[in-house]
Amino acid sequence: MTTEPPSGPVLRVGAEDEALQQRLDDELTAYNNQAAGTDVPDELSVSVTDEDGELIGGLTGWIWGTLGGVDMLWVREDRRKEGWGSRLMRAAEEEAVRRGCTDMTVSTYTFQAPDFYLRRGYRETGRMDGVPGGHQDIYFHKTLPTTPQPSEPLPTTPEPSEPLPTTPQRSEPLPTTPQPSEPLPTTPQPSEPPPTTPQPLEPPPTTPEPQNPPTTPDPGHPLSAPWDVPPPPHPRPPSAP
Repeated sequence: MTTEPPSGPVLRVGAEDEALQQRLDDELTAYNNQAAGTDVPDELSVSVTDEDGELIGGLTGWIWGTLGGVDMLWVREDRRKEGWGSRLMRAAEEEAVRRGCTDMTVSTYTFQAPDFYLRRGYRETGRMDGVPGGHQDIYFHKTLPTTPQPSEPLPTTPEPSEPLPTTPQRSEPLPTTPQPSEPLPTTPQPSEPPPTTPQPLEPPPTTPEPQNPPTTPDPGHPLSAPWDVPPPPHPRPPSAP
């Protein structure tokens, strides 16, 4: 007894199929390029390693015409909170601009890093429900600058120029008891004691001293009054010849 091969289409369900994945990618890429007037998308990757060559973090994505996209972004757990995620994204955006991109897109789950992309200037364009655990898939978009921005320096451990004191240091200790520059006198010291009794330069006369006229006529006294001088004798008529 022989088994006849199927004469119609055959539907198979299985696990990973690399040949199938490559064929689908080729077919869809050709269709998309024809519709958008673009070429085959280019791959994009950014990575950073430590002094031992171990991977600190990395980013993979693509560039399709004027649109750049991020597929995956990851930073090693012990090197997070050092700014590596921002530097990886910045490097990817700069490379995208260099290759002619004007826009960038990325998606992230609600439990991953939506706030991270918002801080980098991305705006939310939509959400998809149905993610396990009641989460959502959030889509972001950003308009890229027309000129590349300067790269950020690699993060290092901050080295303060001078450690901050734990206790405030005064340049001069404050005295416990006030020290006046000059003691204040307990009793006022006048430069000259005031006199207790006024001292006049010349005492006024107690009684006026009038000048008494002479009691005896004195014709020769220059100060004698006219009435003190006796009257002249009456003239005598001349004698007859």
